[in-house]
Amino acid sequence: MEGFGLSGKRLLPHELKERGNRALAAGDVGAAVGHYSAAIARDPNNHVLFSNRSAAYARLGDYGRALADACRTLELRPDWAKVGTGGVGGTGGLGGHRGCQGCGGMGARWWLPHWA
Repeated sequence: MEGFGLSGKRLLPHELKERGNRALAAGDVGAAVGHYSAAIARDPNNHVLFSNRSAAYARLGDYGRALADACRTLELRPDWAKVGTGGVGGTGGLGGHRGCQGCGGMGARWWLPHWA
């Protein structure tokens, strides 16, 4: 069951984030998305969780979801240092995608974040 440890104890958001980070580092990107999503369900205003899940979605090639999470990251934390440099256009996945214009009008100037 997602979001629970072996003992059946409900995991805290930071514990789920760490599991996601380990899964992503091990190349289990689907599991990482699951862990980050479970953490977001418990802490929906944590910008780091959206940033991390954005990176995982980008690794899966799901650039639409990656972009949506990048937008949410900046809605929650406009000064987040891991977003805003470089550009989604440089990732090869979105090219000139303008899907983020609703998030501050930044268009393709988004950088798909690394995990924290």
